[in-house]
Amino acid sequence: MDHLNSEGTARESGRFNLGTEPKQNVERLKEKGLNTYYYVSPDTDHEWQTWRRSLYQFAPLLFIND
Repeated sequence: MDHLNSEGTARESGRFNLGTEPKQNVERLKEKGLNTYYYVSPDTDHEWQTWRRSLYQFAPLLFIND
């Protein structure tokens, strides 16, 4: 399996915006040849629900055979 990178975050324009956008980060990583994707958890901040949703989206990708 190739390496897989995941970036999960709370809503894109939340109060905890650190100045980086997940879509831009992923695009840069893909330009470098990395297998990556991102997921934005709607209506959440940096909290348990964000982590849970991100894991739910990411875990099935670990078992895909190309």
